[in-house]
Amino acid sequence: NKVKLVIEPEYESYFIDQDIWLKVIVINNSSENYYLKLPLNRLVVRFKGISPAGKVFEDSIESKVKEPSDSLKLIPGNTFEKVMPLNIESKRFFYPENTEMGNFKIIAEYQDLSSNELNISVSEPAGIDKELYDQTYGSLFNMNIPDVDKMYKLETLLKKYPGTKYSPQLYNKFFRESKFINDYNKSTENISDFFENNNDTYGAELILELGNHNLEKLSSKYRDT
Repeated sequence: NKVKLVIEPEYESYFIDQDIWLKVIVINNSSENYYLKLPLNRLVVRFKGISPAGKVFEDSIESKVKEPSDSLKLIPGNTFEKVMPLNIESKRFFYPENTEMGNFKIIAEYQDLSSNELNISVSEPAGIDKELYDQTYGSLFNMNIPDVDKMYKLETLLKKYPGTKYSPQLYNKFFRESKFINDYNKSTENISDFFENNNDTYGAELILELGNHNLEKLSSKYRDT
């Protein structure tokens, strides 16, 4: 009969350099209202972990937000959940551990709550996941070519390898960094390709939050599903 913080992974097993997006849930099993400040904002949810080698690491994202915020009232018997990235930027958290293979333990903290402990494994990619990984992280992103050219090549690779474990984060990168994403026709094609193959992923929920006006207009029809 308490307020609980629960974290759920999208997969039990991940590949090296794969972004990990977790579902964070607050469950009010108490008899009183519980108030969530900055409701499950990534800035105020902290993560801690233990690597396969036994190294303890924790969030480097500032968690003490000073700006005033309205609180969300969570009445007894209700839950509030949100998908959020664990390693949103490779050098801010889970780095260089995200290239280490083996079993990781992860917990989250929010306000006065501590979550359950997650156990996830990280391994080498295989099959089409490896092909896409090798051609992006292993090759394209290391090339000394203009960013626009990189995005064109990335767009081609995403069409060639749809629906891999790396697709959501690569589309996320493409939509954020592409200089031609304001092209409505191109946006229509790419956002449709993304949701056709990745609509049931945690990453899809973050794609919906990117804020680009074309993406917002195009992705609105996917929100309910």
